[in-house]
Amino acid sequence: MSNFIIWFHSFYQRTNRVTLHLAMWLAFGIFIELGLILSHKVSFYSSLFFLLHRIALNVVLFYLFFYWILPQFILKRKILASVLLSIGLIYISEIIQYLGMIFTYHYGEVDNPIMKIQFEKMAEQGFFHIFSFKNIMGDLIFIIASLSPFFCIKILVDIMKLAYKRTQLEKEKALMEINFLKSQLNPHFLFNTLNSLYILNMKKDKAASDLILELSETLRYTLYESNTEQVSLDRELDFLENYVKLESVRYPAHTRIEFDCDRSAAGVLNISPLLTFPFIENAFKHGLGTSLKDAWIEITARVVGHTFHFNIRNSKNDENNGTQLKEYVGGIGVSNTKKRLALLYPGKHILEIVNTSDEYSIELMINLKS
Repeated sequence: MSNFIIWFHSFYQRTNRVTLHLAMWLAFGIFIELGLILSHKVSFYSSLFFLLHRIALNVVLFYLFFYWILPQFILKRKILASVLLSIGLIYISEIIQYLGMIFTYHYGEVDNPIMKIQFEKMAEQGFFHIFSFKNIMGDLIFIIASLSPFFCIKILVDIMKLAYKRTQLEKEKALMEINFLKSQLNPHFLFNTLNSLYILNMKKDKAASDLILELSETLRYTLYESNTEQVSLDRELDFLENYVKLESVRYPAHTRIEFDCDRSAAGVLNISPLLTFPFIENAFKHGLGTSLKDAWIEITARVVGHTFHFNIRNSKNDENNGTQLKEYVGGIGVSNTKKRLALLYPGKHILEIVNTSDEYSIELMINLKS
């Protein structure tokens, strides 16, 4: 089935799509023509007048509804506009149908006596009669019946498009998860942390035991807890705080590393794990991990309503300007995070990356309302 969906998507491109639409209307015209000639005993010449206005009517209704009203108004839940435009579409169909029948009556040859009586009656009643409620409701059923085959075809095509899109999203998600697992923790981070532990242990520093506990919590989170679709936002912030503490050990005490986190509303929200981690990792690597004398990092996290606000700023110098810009904009970790945000929170997040002469700043807002 998946192979057929992929084939259909590759086949249903613009040129083939136009050809298929033309074939659909040609088949519809043949069906109407045969019905008029065989069932209603209408001559070929007379049937052409009726056939032309019938095809024009269905073409206008079909494309206006499926390619304008449905995507622009109904699917966007613009209820009032959808109702008014649908009613307007019915009136348009009535006008086209009336003009077509009048044209057939005056210039064609209506051989069928029943159809001739109907045409004469419509001509006598005049133009404004077509807007009566009784006439509208009667023709509405006819419109639905005549367009139902095209509706079914369109729905089937849209289902195939949706299935293809879902298949591609699943493939992309699988690929992102592989990249995500590869970029969870940089091996250099583990070596640096173990080296810091060794130095603290040599000094008989009590902080070594605390560092071991924080490293244990960090590894447990990345190896076990983060392998789910969502985690508690409070638990995610615990991980980020532990990571900042572990990295901070490697720098002098006077280095300014600030982690300001307001957890007051974080306990009731969930988030996809490790979304902000690549930003913090890059900030330490390119902010504090450079030759800049007064390097600094500021990290803030808070929740307003159901929106998670995350901001990180770090100093930079001319030596790491181009390197860090590449990491932020096109690095594997950050690029993967952008894709995850687009997939997991479409239309529900804002990501801004600012590059100035002396600092990098990232502002991320995610609506976590389920």
